[in-house]
Amino acid sequence: MKILFAGTTANASEILQYLCEQGRHEIVAVLTREDALVGRKRELRESDVSAVARKQGLKVIKANRLNADTNDRIAETNPELGLVKIGRAHV
Repeated sequence: MKILFAGTTANASEILQYLCEQGRHEIVAVLTREDALVGRKRELRESDVSAVARKQGLKVIKANRLNADTNDRIAETNPELGLVKIGRAHV
């Protein structure tokens, strides 16, 4: 199955890493936020998900909002399923 994975946090990056290791599905692209300034020194840093995707050689789409350009870039990957990691799981 062709998956578009969307997430930003460290927790989401662990899920992405797991999916990559399983190798059962094709991750056609990863959608994550744009690089942001963090810390006191305001250093530009990519999201945890972006770092994992880059290491895995996956296509990364960075956007802070869904707009026509972002939608077009997503559509170009022709995903069959969008997997979105939002918030923390509370059981």
